[in-house]
Order: sequence, then structure tokens, then C-alpha cells
Amino acid sequence: MDFQTSAVANQGKAGDDKKAVTPTLTLKISDKPNGLALEAKKMVPVGSNAFDVLRDIVTVKYKTFPQLGPMVTSLCGVDAPDGVFWAL
Repeated sequence: MDFQTSAVANQGKAGDDKKAVTPTLTLKISDKPNGLALEAKKMVPVGSNAFDVLRDIVTVKYKTFPQLGPMVTSLCGVDAPDGVFWAL
């Protein structure tokens, strides 16, 4: 799985020296054995959490551990093997 982010500068108003930056998340998922290939792009609010944005784009199952936080067990219906988690 390939998880990438980039930022796109939006043009400000005339005479405005500052430009707003809107982060754009690009998500690429590939699992050849299961025939899964997905690419999605989404503009996200500044300060967005990658895990929350991921859940907005695709189906995610996860377990939450108190000291580690959420660990992804299934992505787009593809389960990680027992005892293993999807890595972002």
C-alpha cells in the first residue's frame, strides 16, 4: 500500500500577498493477489488526521490499543493475516 500526501496552493484574492494552502491527500492501494487497485484524491482540512481521512475514503476495520491507538486489520475488505496489521 502506498499512502501519499501533497499540498496545492490556491490563488488568493487580487492584491493578497498570502496564498492559502489546501492539503490534498492521494491514496494508492494495491493488493495484486486479491486484484485490488485503488487511487483516490481528496482535499482535506489543514491538520487532518491521516487515519480519519482514510476512513472517509475507504472501508477500514481496526482495533484500538490504549497506548498505540488504532491498528488497521482490514482495508477495502482485505484482511491482514492474524496478528498482523496494515502499515501506513
